[in-house]
Amino acid sequence: MEWIKCSDRLPDDELLKMTTHIDGDGERLYDFDCLDGDSDEPRWYFHANDYEHYLAVACEGMTGPSEEAAYTHWCAIEPPEDK
Repeated sequence: MEWIKCSDRLPDDELLKMTTHIDGDGERLYDFDCLDGDSDEPRWYFHANDYEHYLAVACEGMTGPSEEAAYTHWCAIEPPEDK
């Protein structure tokens, strides 16, 4: 499994990837996401949906995800070996 910096290169397909970022408390978190093939600009699909949901339901003073995904790295998910 090879981790690739998002600042170096984004995936060139829409397949599910494992992503990671550091949260506001300094903890490393892991997630799964994929690039949105219907977007004109590269954007992470599940993160964008979470952000749009937050905008639709958040009340004044609530905090939620930022517009840009905070992912620092991604890696392809390897299929299991057939034995």
